Amino acid sequence: MRTGQAPFELGYLYTLDGKNRNEVLKSAQETGILHLGDEAGSHHYALRELSDANYGKIPVNIGIEHTVYARPSASFSKLNTRPLCLDSHLAGNARVQLSGKAPFTLDLAVRKPASSQVDSFTVNITTHDWTLDLPYEVRDVGRYEVTITSVKDSSGCDWQLDEKDTLSTLVEVVESARIVPVSQEKDLCAGDTLDFLLQGKAPWTIE
Repeated sequence: MRTGQAPFELGYLYTLDGKNRNEVLKSAQETGILHLGDEAGSHHYALRELSDANYGKIPVNIGIEHTVYARPSASFSKLNTRPLCLDSHLAGNARVQLSGKAPFTLDLAVRKPASSQVDSFTVNITTHDWTLDLPYEVRDVGRYEVTITSVKDSSGCDWQLDEKDTLSTLVEVVESARIVPVSQEKDLCAGDTLDFLLQGKAPWTIE
């Protein structure tokens, strides 16, 4: 604040991400505290006029601005519904929604079916949306669990974990469709039946 006769009033225009409102800072002393906004976004304070007990409004022209970054977060916005064939790479239609300042570094863990074995992966993402696609070959039939373990963005802020975030999705891996004869006999009599074993996931279409 300026020197003069208390109380003081400082009028300023506060702008947050393009939205303006007029504010007044009142102080009974020669020192006042301007409380800065802590919402995520770009904050600007245009100090416009100052008055004290003796003088009316005196024009001032001082600008203050600062930026508050949102903490990064990540959540599955869509769970996986697409099964994979055995021996293919781990990809699907699950989608991860990220918030914060791009680019992001996303850490994930993949757990094999009915196993405690976990493999870790790090993915660099330049947008706020990512579709599951990892350089990992699925060699076991069953449900793989893919879990988000951490996320970082370019602001350097720590990961904000919300109880509403969905951090895991399942990917079902099935055998490739096959049909093999149960019997290896080559000579058959009229009326004999041929039995076959089907592999893969029902229902099947056989031509």
